[in-house]
Amino acid sequence: MMKRYLAFTAMLCSICILFSSCAFLPDLGDILDEWEQIMQSVLDDSSNSESTVIDQHDSIGKARTVDDLQKKYGFSIKDPDGLLSDENGPQNCEIVDQTLEIFSKPVIKGFLKSLWRRDCSFSMEFLDKESDSLGETSYDYNSIQIKIFAPRDTIDPSVTNGITIETISHEIGHAIHDVLEYDSDFEKIWGQLNGDHSYGDEWDDSCESFFTYEYGLTSYYEDVATVFEDLAAFPLIMASRLSQPENEPLYMKTKYLYTMMNETFDLSESSLFEAYQIAVNRRNDDKDFEESFDTFNPYRYGEDSEFAGSDIGVA
Repeated sequence: MMKRYLAFTAMLCSICILFSSCAFLPDLGDILDEWEQIMQSVLDDSSNSESTVIDQHDSIGKARTVDDLQKKYGFSIKDPDGLLSDENGPQNCEIVDQTLEIFSKPVIKGFLKSLWRRDCSFSMEFLDKESDSLGETSYDYNSIQIKIFAPRDTIDPSVTNGITIETISHEIGHAIHDVLEYDSDFEKIWGQLNGDHSYGDEWDDSCESFFTYEYGLTSYYEDVATVFEDLAAFPLIMASRLSQPENEPLYMKTKYLYTMMNETFDLSESSLFEAYQIAVNRRNDDKDFEESFDTFNPYRYGEDSEFAGSDIGVA
């Protein structure tokens, strides 16, 4: 659909150029006004794009089926192996619903609309399949696809089941990160918060001030996704960590993530940053990210910093 409108825009521009070379120039103001209204109406009416955005139904309360989830949040959810529809289906759907509610419907809607404007689709698929990871997010020019793995026949499902708040929020974090860094300096600014640490380094005690856990040190993308993950799945632990003075670099990463999310989406119904807000209050922090960034020195933190071994902080 977006491609058709882009084609029409190109045609309109061609008409303007054609008439500009003629003695007679029609009044194109009305045409342009009408075109603007059409485009706005398309952006607001998400139901017109079946592959990308479906209307979010406010009538759905707790989602316990695939159909409920799709209607409530407005994107395609694939369940080819019946993980969301067998005897454990309602419980699994509840976990998916809980995770998406942490992000909130307005955030999901804003995310989907951002993709729609790029003619990019989004889907989530749940598979009864073994994998080296519990989930994966793949990208190409016109789609973002999340796969969650939860093989039924395993010795210890708790280790191989990806239908958890932490795994789903981690993968959604990857997808939302793609929107946040689109036409922005996200990667450049995020990298400046790492101090002496480089992705791929071996983990040591100093890394705890900068990363949520070891996996975040493997790459820039995993670093961002693990912050999303721990904010969503472990808010009390994150609130405590972000409140500690020695974890200022991790706090600054979270502050930047919150700033970008708040500028891009409607966070009014989201509980994703409750841990961050608790830390803000404990720190009596009234500065925005730009002010904090101007005075932040990441090289002060780590194993040999003034905070190493300190008992200062809020439990």
